[in-house]
Amino acid sequence: MIPRHLDESKVTSSTSNHAQRRNHLTGNVPDSNPWAPATNERLADAVPGGGALTGAGAPRENAGMAQPTDPDRVKLLCGMISADRGLLALATGPLTRAFGPVDLVSDVMNFDFTHYYDEQMGKGLFRRFVSFAQLVNPGVLAEAKGRTNAIEADFAAGAPASRPRPVNIDPGYVAPSKLVLASMKNFSHRIYLGRGVYAEITLMYRNRRWESLDWTFPDYASGRYDGFLTEARSRLAADESTENK
Repeated sequence: MIPRHLDESKVTSSTSNHAQRRNHLTGNVPDSNPWAPATNERLADAVPGGGALTGAGAPRENAGMAQPTDPDRVKLLCGMISADRGLLALATGPLTRAFGPVDLVSDVMNFDFTHYYDEQMGKGLFRRFVSFAQLVNPGVLAEAKGRTNAIEADFAAGAPASRPRPVNIDPGYVAPSKLVLASMKNFSHRIYLGRGVYAEITLMYRNRRWESLDWTFPDYASGRYDGFLTEARSRLAADESTENK
């Protein structure tokens, strides 16, 4: 059953700020936002003493060094886990308000590779993925994780003590060569993004197939999700081709 405390009006209200800030995820954002390219003036706050970079550390033209460029945009996705299949559908609503229209939805699959979540979520878990139509700058992954954490908190409010975490939502993105996932947990293979969020390359795409790495979660390494990920990758390529015409 869907918990009684989860009514649509509450979820809509609590995620309205996410919808208002969705433009941060497009890569085409005002110069005052945190994703705008850093300039020498903006670096002043990050340099000891408060001054902008000068002297040997200052950027120079024609210095023979690689210059910063905007990254290629990527396909944002979210993986959801719940013991209640209905919650996997219900969670799509606030995710759409946070990240824009969904363009791809996976089948509901059994999540049976680990018992890690049993204490918080119960047994007999299900997994579903969704991806979003709007391509995004990969630099917004930490912001995306913050939004999914807020959505999770809405679902957890008033949840029974036996299942304090009704749904788990993890964002990530598909790029042509890899799948990257966000995590709040540090480890040797994860890179800190900011806002308490880390990123890891979970799968690589080589030789027309997804390849696992030493640290890849067993469910991702199993190939069970490859069909969805390949379709998301194909849509990324198609969207990029359309935009470049």
